[in-house]
Amino acid sequence: MTRFAHRVLDPHWNQGEQDALKERVVAYGGVLDDLVEQNRSDLRYGFGRLDAFGAILNRICATGLEIPENQRISNAPVSFPFLWSTPQLDWVQYNASAGSPIGRNLGEVLGVYTHLKLIGTPETGQFNSTARLENLDRLEQYVAKLKAPAWPTEQFGAFDVNKVERGKKLYAQHCTGCHGVRDANGNFPMTPVNELGKQFILTKSPPLPRIGTDPQMVQNVITRSAKPGALRKFLDNKYEGADDVPAIALLGAAVRGAIKLKLAETGLQGDALKEYATKLSGLRTPPLIDPPPSNLATYKARPLNGIWATAPFLHNGSVPNLYQLLLPDNQRVKTFSVGSHEFDPENVGYRTDAGFEFKTELRGNLNTGHSGPHFTQTKGEDGNYRDFTDDERWALVEYMKTLN
Repeated sequence: MTRFAHRVLDPHWNQGEQDALKERVVAYGGVLDDLVEQNRSDLRYGFGRLDAFGAILNRICATGLEIPENQRISNAPVSFPFLWSTPQLDWVQYNASAGSPIGRNLGEVLGVYTHLKLIGTPETGQFNSTARLENLDRLEQYVAKLKAPAWPTEQFGAFDVNKVERGKKLYAQHCTGCHGVRDANGNFPMTPVNELGKQFILTKSPPLPRIGTDPQMVQNVITRSAKPGALRKFLDNKYEGADDVPAIALLGAAVRGAIKLKLAETGLQGDALKEYATKLSGLRTPPLIDPPPSNLATYKARPLNGIWATAPFLHNGSVPNLYQLLLPDNQRVKTFSVGSHEFDPENVGYRTDAGFEFKTELRGNLNTGHSGPHFTQTKGEDGNYRDFTDDERWALVEYMKTLN
């Protein structure tokens, strides 16, 4: 504690200040303990997963509004997403639920460590927060510099060019409808140019029944409701008089209120304020600001640049490697271990023989879906769909290793 106190307090350290700092540290430790307990679930997350939406909505709807009955179990963990290309995508989050980067990033920090006042009125400090828009924007600019990692041939071996060519043809035939690839100029499929001269990488949101993957995260988001409390008057008129409203609408109201107050605190006005707000939004304009309801009811498909480095696969991390992902879902392993740092360059994933036991029969962990025509099947000579042969699977794996 003394070492820590000197780092924080110097050159003004004294024992009294150290004792006061210790009280604050202990108190904040209690806040973090409460946060962990609030989101504890019977479905253990294991390594590399978190129910981020569950934690954020609990923070806003239950803690922030001081309505304990709004709390729900956070039982839909998803894998930590890879961040390269994120600022360039039209929509982000697994369910394509966010466009504006400042809205997304503020919502994320409101859900964890940022302090936010939601009760009361604007006159009494409603929407005051410890979030710092300028720092969130700086972080976004850093993320924008990230590039997908190239397959390290020196460590994991050179590509089999014949397999790559066969895999490229199969990928073009079956995968590019959802997962775009770069054209001859190195560009992904893009949105139309907006009024600010900006384009974004196009993502797809195929219907959930077609994908067939574990629905828990999507269903938790679209079906969760809560009592609006102090946020009622900041909601759309269509919720007027409702006892319970969509929890996602309360998150939106909290984020908008916090951003509006922070923008007001800058002292900027007129065109200067508009220009700053536009910069924070990543030069996005409608319709890439508020997601349509259809986005929330499925999982986003983005380009797979750098996919080799992102195992385990599917949004909930329920498939350990690329080879398994190309098997029919009823042939995939039902239990495997996660947590190893040792890479498996053949199957393209991590070693699965030690660590946290991942059971795919549990709801939230299901490894179903992304199976059948185009996902794990191609048309045979008779015109009917059949499973990929093993040679075809390995060719696709080899080609996906080259995506960047």
